[in-house]
Amino acid sequence: MLGTSDIADKYVRFHDDTIKSIREKTGSLSDDEKPNVFIDAVGMGPGQISTYGKEASFWKKICDIAGGKNVAADLSSDFVKTVDLEWLLEQDIDDIVVQVWDKEKPEYVGYTATNPAKATEEAQAIIKEISEKDVYSHTDAVKEGKVFIQDYQLANNPKSFIGAVYLAKWLHPDLFMDINPEQVHQEYLTKFIGTDLDLNDVGIFGYP
Repeated sequence: MLGTSDIADKYVRFHDDTIKSIREKTGSLSDDEKPNVFIDAVGMGPGQISTYGKEASFWKKICDIAGGKNVAADLSSDFVKTVDLEWLLEQDIDDIVVQVWDKEKPEYVGYTATNPAKATEEAQAIIKEISEKDVYSHTDAVKEGKVFIQDYQLANNPKSFIGAVYLAKWLHPDLFMDINPEQVHQEYLTKFIGTDLDLNDVGIFGYP
């Protein structure tokens, strides 16, 4: 009806080929080769840590594609608004992904960021703040500098396959030396959304 079947077919191939290129490398990883990933959904309240549990199918799928294991996979419900800090202290965390919202930080996050020139500084400040929390400071993630930032838009909507690219690059940099998440993201915007947005001129999506 819309006369867009050709572009739709191209998008499906782009989407599927992107996921396939990741799965081809992560699909053969043993359980021991998959790092333990904890996602910290910041912005829910002072002194409060939120995450995604076993019913958050979107996050389970992203972790699976990217070759990681969700630390909170055994916690009940989809969104765990308040994580028990004693439980968190006992977890083995190899990587931390800090999920940020454009509504919480409109100056620095997302396509409509009002101060993109300062986005990197803000990202570094967030990572520093997270790394200095007592509940994280002892983890391998902090000790090895494996704390990353992800815009929520790349996790739980049709752009989640792009989020999986960023995550795979973070978790397995040696496996994905030839993949550039920003290039995949930019191709999606230019070819399939039809926008002239340049990722160099917008806010945080995946950092570093």
